[in-house]
Amino acid sequence: MGRVIIVTGGSTGIGKAAVTELVNEGHSVVFGSRRAEVGKKLENELSTEKAAFCQIDVTKDQDWVKLIDFTITKYGKVDGLVNSAGIFGPSVQDPANFSSDDFLNALDVNVVSVQRGIRHVFPHLQDGGFIVNVSSGASAVTTANAGLMTCYAASKSALNALTRGTANSYSSKNIFTAAICPWVFETEMIGDVLKMPVMQSIGITSCDAYSMAFNPLPGASKQPSQIGKVFSSIFSGSWKYANGMAVGVCPDNKNGCFTFDMSPFFTVMQNPTQWYNDALLLESTTLCDFSGQPLPNEEAKSLRAEIQQKREQLHPSK
Repeated sequence: MGRVIIVTGGSTGIGKAAVTELVNEGHSVVFGSRRAEVGKKLENELSTEKAAFCQIDVTKDQDWVKLIDFTITKYGKVDGLVNSAGIFGPSVQDPANFSSDDFLNALDVNVVSVQRGIRHVFPHLQDGGFIVNVSSGASAVTTANAGLMTCYAASKSALNALTRGTANSYSSKNIFTAAICPWVFETEMIGDVLKMPVMQSIGITSCDAYSMAFNPLPGASKQPSQIGKVFSSIFSGSWKYANGMAVGVCPDNKNGCFTFDMSPFFTVMQNPTQWYNDALLLESTTLCDFSGQPLPNEEAKSLRAEIQQKREQLHPSK
């Protein structure tokens, strides 16, 4: 029997991938976004009673009340929440050079609104409920690379902390909480980021160039649809061990993705001479498939060899 799931930011990008995959797997999904025309277009494309759009601004409490009332009226309950709505915020490197208002706006959308959603949804979640927060690989970028995304990385790091706190608070109630941290996928947000002057100044003007700089595999495909199965596997219950975890998700070369616990990244990133993806080369980092199951030894070994190839390409050994 399918679950009833709310997805914010569900009209485009990774949120859209989550909505599409969850509906295809038989779940009923209410998805929200600010732009009604984009949301209604996806609702028409899906053309099923299992998908419904509700316009929402996640920064407004009254919109959360409307969204939940709409969901319960249509489907009778709420089993899970995917917080996918987010913004990049100011792209200026130096914190002294972006406004507090811009920073607060990014924190409001990327962090506070997640807490807002949890607060409104929690009373309706049954035993065995799910809360999935879409964070970012940028949450582990704590050295020079963070210069492109200081505000965004800070907000997503805060979201990971909120995720861990939520898991600690609700695990006794059998409510699963995790953060999904995608690397570079070709989304509308990435398209907007590529137009920013700071990206133009360093020659990153295409998603391929962005992927080359940040994704661990050479030539990896990077369509948002590749990440969809991660969401359906979470809602199948196969990720229970990852409660409170920040789960990295990288595109692979097979139109899919691989996953891993983000924890080793925070140690690796304390050494500024290392590439942040070096954490994936550690034997202590378990590489998994989209369902969170460890890759067979030979497959993991082959994947690490590809990552090492990319590392040598970007940072040749002396």
